[in-house]
Amino acid sequence: MFPHDKLDWTLSRLDKRVERQPDEPAARLELAQHALSRGLWHDGGEAVLNKALTQARRVMQADPGHAGAA
Repeated sequence: MFPHDKLDWTLSRLDKRVERQPDEPAARLELAQHALSRGLWHDGGEAVLNKALTQARRVMQADPGHAGAA
């Protein structure tokens, strides 16, 4: 499996996890980190980067002191 294919699979899995548990900041942060990687280094583009930013902002709204999302 190519790295970008594995990353797409991971993003899909994390999307489902966030849908099931929307109040879990760890899942949102992991989704944001993987989306950032996809957007910057794996031709994900602006839409994926926007998704990363949105998820990080939601973590910050839930916990303003969260170091990982800052």
